[in-house]
Amino acid sequence: MAVDGDDLSLLPEEVVPAEGPFSWFGVPVFVGVASLVLPLRAELASPNLGTFFEVLEVLWPAAMLALMLRLTYRVRARHGEDGGCRFAGWCLAGWAFIGGLAVLLVGHQAEMGVAVNKPGVVVSDMAIAGAALGLLVGRYDVERCTEYAEVERLNRRLGFLNDLLGHDVRNDVAVVDAYAQGLAADYGPDERLEGIRRKVDHVTDLIRVAGELNEAETADRDLRPVDLSTVVRRAAERAREGFPEATVRVEGELPEGATVRADSLVGSVFDNLLRNAVQHGGETPEVVVSATAVEEAVRVRVADDGPGVPDSVREDLFGEGASDEDSAGSGLGLYLVARLVDRYGGRVEVAENEPTGTVFTVRLPRSG
Repeated sequence: MAVDGDDLSLLPEEVVPAEGPFSWFGVPVFVGVASLVLPLRAELASPNLGTFFEVLEVLWPAAMLALMLRLTYRVRARHGEDGGCRFAGWCLAGWAFIGGLAVLLVGHQAEMGVAVNKPGVVVSDMAIAGAALGLLVGRYDVERCTEYAEVERLNRRLGFLNDLLGHDVRNDVAVVDAYAQGLAADYGPDERLEGIRRKVDHVTDLIRVAGELNEAETADRDLRPVDLSTVVRRAAERAREGFPEATVRVEGELPEGATVRADSLVGSVFDNLLRNAVQHGGETPEVVVSATAVEEAVRVRVADDGPGVPDSVREDLFGEGASDEDSAGSGLGLYLVARLVDRYGGRVEVAENEPTGTVFTVRLPRSG
């Protein structure tokens, strides 16, 4: 998948339905005008024309019609024809429900021998009030559905851009890295080539964490029991393979049966902590991993031998993009760690190591 330059025409877009000659937004207008006809005719035919209650019988549906016209205009102006069917449906539902209740009420009064003055006007006034109430509910429903559709559209676009980063950009970065290695092999070591390779590693790390963040934010996973000892052991093995210059060792025996409630992303927690420990370790980084299980939780400790956490970033260490100027990382790894640990109902803490370095401790509640 390749996108040239700034051409984003391949990004997935919503299909906008074409507007036809019929508009669902005409339904509320028709209902309101039709409900106004009966009270108006009754007022004009009444011998008490112009009295307070006679005028009120016309002003009430007129006010409801004005409210319906305003709601219809605002919803149509904001959402176009997309939500017209739902909007009209709520109008008709409110009109039929409240109007039906009015018919039952008038009928019940007639059976009881209680005369109802102008029963048609009573039913009409209550029905138009129900239609206006239905439009209020319909406006909320249309806006909720529109917001949901917008979130889905943005998620699809985010997924597209993430795939673009993970495929095209990653491949281009790999080509740059290969060129830098080839130049170093032909012309010998050069600080500028080493700088290129450091930037390549940085960009690759950014792409990796961005992909994991996207998966963590958009995926809807159910938590299940996960053997944390196995996860930690595999993370340590991946760290040894990815950073052969560092010493990554597991101290003591990892507890057996240390299950926690997590998902497939739990490995990213320890991958990022180990990567962070190596990147901020000493000249020849040494990272020690240990785990203990207590009655209610499993604690995993990741310690390095680096200079420690600078005071400038300590308070916001797990914030999005938190990083000092000399850091080799993207600043997103620890943010991802905090987000995932929070999802699993645990917590992550940072402390100073002895005699030097930093210790990260992850505490996750045991399953069952």
